[in-house]
Amino acid sequence: MIPWAITRAGYNLHEISESVPFILDWIKGVKKPTVRQLEDFSKKVYLPFGYFFLAEPPKEKLPIPYFRTHNNHSQQVSINIYDTILIMQQRQDWLREYLSELEYNKLPFVGKFHISNGNNIKEIVYDIRNTLGLNDDWANQFKTWQEALENLIQHIEDIGIIAVFNGVVENNTHRPLSVEECRGFVLLMNLPHLCLSITLIANLPKSLQLFMN
Repeated sequence: MIPWAITRAGYNLHEISESVPFILDWIKGVKKPTVRQLEDFSKKVYLPFGYFFLAEPPKEKLPIPYFRTHNNHSQQVSINIYDTILIMQQRQDWLREYLSELEYNKLPFVGKFHISNGNNIKEIVYDIRNTLGLNDDWANQFKTWQEALENLIQHIEDIGIIAVFNGVVENNTHRPLSVEECRGFVLLMNLPHLCLSITLIANLPKSLQLFMN
C-alpha cells in the first residue's frame, strides 16, 4: 500500500525519503509506522488514513472522459487533477439537491446535438452563439482579453452554466494544477435536473480561457 501511495501522489522514493526517513524500513517490513507517523504520511500523500488498512490498493477510475493535450495520450492523471474533479463532483451533488428543492428547470440545450447525428459544425456554432445571446462580432467591442472573457462568462452563467476558475486543488497553494496536463473539464449533472459546469485551470492565459469557453 505504501509504494502505491507514493506513486499515486507523484513522488519517487528518493524524494519522499528525505522527509519521511523511515519509509524504506516501512516498505521492507523492518519497522512499522506509529499511528501518528501514518497519519502524517497520509496527509503528505493526500490519501485518507483508513486506506492504509485495506488489503490492497483500491481501483481508482477517472469518472469522466479524459482528452489529453499536447499529443499526450496517457489515460492517467495526477492526483491534483483527480482530486479536483472529485471535489467539483461533490459540489455538483450538493447543487443537484438544492436545484431539486427549487424545482429548477432542465437546461434545454444540453444534449441538443450529438456527434453521431452528423450535425453541421456551423449549425452548432450558430446555436451556441444564439443560446448565449452573442452577435457574430461580439468580442470586437472589448479592448482586452480580460474584458471579453468576463463578458462571455456572464452570458454563460446567465443561461444556467456554472463556470469555475482555479489553479490549485481547492485553496491549497502547495498543490498547483498543471496546464500541460489539463486545461479544463466539463461536468454534466443529469436527473432529476440538468446542470452543466465548466472548470478551467486559472493559470491559462486569458486568450486560451476565452477560446476554451
